[in-house]
Amino acid sequence: DRIRGWSNLELSHLGQKEAVRLAEVVGGFALGMLLSSDLLRARQTAHVIAARNDLPLRSSADFRPWHTGDFVGRSAAEVVPILTRYAQQKPCQPVPGGESFDRFRLRFFSGLLVALRDYKCMIGVVTHHRNERLLKAWIKAGCPLDGSVDADEFCRKGSPTGHHEIISVPEDRLAKVVEMRSGVWA
Repeated sequence: DRIRGWSNLELSHLGQKEAVRLAEVVGGFALGMLLSSDLLRARQTAHVIAARNDLPLRSSADFRPWHTGDFVGRSAAEVVPILTRYAQQKPCQPVPGGESFDRFRLRFFSGLLVALRDYKCMIGVVTHHRNERLLKAWIKAGCPLDGSVDADEFCRKGSPTGHHEIISVPEDRLAKVVEMRSGVWA
């Protein structure tokens, strides 16, 4: 359980099996578009899902996880409390060798907003743990217009790899967060 951040790792053998299983499950949804992070492990997963379900696929750096810089490779148990402090107490300060929490949040929320506006269908997103936590933490906080998140939810250990679920994102509220915070979080 190590921080992977922006390391561009291939899917493990187990990850490849999970991608095939996930492709079968996703076939039961009425997806019209599949998006993914542009990092190799996410693209490989998305390619399996898209190919087995005849879905169009687009990759974007917007769906990358938080760029955790110098923390990559270190134990999640050691690093998550540090990342939590950055997110809560100094969100505009980049982590050593990486990006700020605010920049990560704006990048991911902006990418999600573009997708919701461009594709008027159910969208699948193959992304990373920290992105899942960010979205769920914002929703748990009530989708506030300042983009704040429920800290406990953000820091909670998330779903295992290969996890899937349907999450409804209020496009109008997301648009206001991105609009209001673009100059502040950039």
